[in-house]
Amino acid sequence: PGPAGSGMKDCYVRRARGLEPATPLHPSLAEVLQDTHGVMLYQEDVMQAAAHMAGMELAQADQLRRALQKHRSADIASLRAHFLQGCAEQGAHSADAIRVWEQIAGFASFAFCKSHAVTYGRMAYRTAWLKAHYPAAFLIAFLASETGYYPRRVYVEEARRLGVPILGPDVNRSASTFSAERLAGRDTAPGPLALRVGLAQVHGLSSHTLDNLLESRQQSPFLSLPDLLERSGAHRHEVDALIQCGALDAFDRTRPELLWRLHLLHTPQRRANPKSGLDLQQLQACQRTPADHPREALDAARTHTSGWAGRGLGVEHSALPRGQSALLFPTPPAQALVLPGLPDEPVLARARTEFDLLGLSPQAHPVRLFPCPADERLRIRTPHGHKDLRPVNPVACAQLNQWHRGRVTLRGWPAATRSLRTQTGQLMQFLTLEDESGLAEVVLFPEVHRRDSHRLNEQGVLCVTGVVEDHLGACTLQAERFW
Repeated sequence: PGPAGSGMKDCYVRRARGLEPATPLHPSLAEVLQDTHGVMLYQEDVMQAAAHMAGMELAQADQLRRALQKHRSADIASLRAHFLQGCAEQGAHSADAIRVWEQIAGFASFAFCKSHAVTYGRMAYRTAWLKAHYPAAFLIAFLASETGYYPRRVYVEEARRLGVPILGPDVNRSASTFSAERLAGRDTAPGPLALRVGLAQVHGLSSHTLDNLLESRQQSPFLSLPDLLERSGAHRHEVDALIQCGALDAFDRTRPELLWRLHLLHTPQRRANPKSGLDLQQLQACQRTPADHPREALDAARTHTSGWAGRGLGVEHSALPRGQSALLFPTPPAQALVLPGLPDEPVLARARTEFDLLGLSPQAHPVRLFPCPADERLRIRTPHGHKDLRPVNPVACAQLNQWHRGRVTLRGWPAATRSLRTQTGQLMQFLTLEDESGLAEVVLFPEVHRRDSHRLNEQGVLCVTGVVEDHLGACTLQAERFW
């Protein structure tokens, strides 16, 4: 952050790209700063500059570095005087000495040591290599680490762009966090590695219920909605969220059918509505769980071996526990429960519900799911006084670098935003927009920020027109208007 704030980072990039000569602040620093193109970037550079230009011992130079880092004003004043005196003794002009001192004082308190920078560089190189060669494994591991600058949804969309299949949460397959799952392939060949959304991503699911789900399914998978309710102890609102985000789709019921059955399971039998057409036997049938199967098998054995039509009077051919009795005549069969066959919701409606519950969509990018509020405003009115500004040249975020100096329009979902004040105290903002193609950086200068920053609070896709600027190889859109 020190070199970035003092302008030395941009200076280093320009010199590394050959856009300006690598001239150090003073000839005595040419050899010391050769690796960094004559620019001080690291804490060691401060120490070497003080040693070579002011003749300081390295111990004194380190003292200078620590004083600047800890903002010890009293020490800094005396060290400044010592530095300038040393430069004069070494034959440096006072103007050169003051210029070097100002640069040292401007960034040394926020500079990295070289070992710190090396660690970051090694990390960046290794992760870039893993992302290039093993995108699925890398991004799944990254999401599971619960780190990163952007929301998790942004990294899920990056995985989708790199061809990684995205699987929604599943009560029998999902781990607590994001996990890898191998899809079935053709013949004997293994399928691709997919990203499975974790159950902890479901909003409203308590950690207690999550632990119960993961522990209970180790004994046996959940087979039905009543089975899950009985073994997990989940509250109704938690099961409702699991149903609507797709975590119970493996039960081979549509989500409206599962929600209807959840309603029935929480309907007390004594309060069953006669108008619903459900009697007590049907409600009991709705509440069957796998634990009821042995008892039902015993009841079936009693029915088939009882009465005059059986293999004998009573249950002489069936082994029943002591004290059990059998009916003389068969029990009339209960009417089978037939739940209404409810169609599933449209794909778009399901995806929007999943986005609300998961913070992401396993099915599609948010730009496909949510409307753009600007479209309605543009339909009902035309801005006056801005004839040169229109949502012209719609481009994808990833194509921004192809339109240098061009006026284009981006439509995207906000991925990150950062506000700051200019030297005159005015607010400006940096915005990262995302669509299905990738990310794009947008800059709102103070005038645009004052007029249009409230648009960033709207739920939906943002539409912005501006001019593309290239800064040292990084293209950004300088916003002119948010529609």
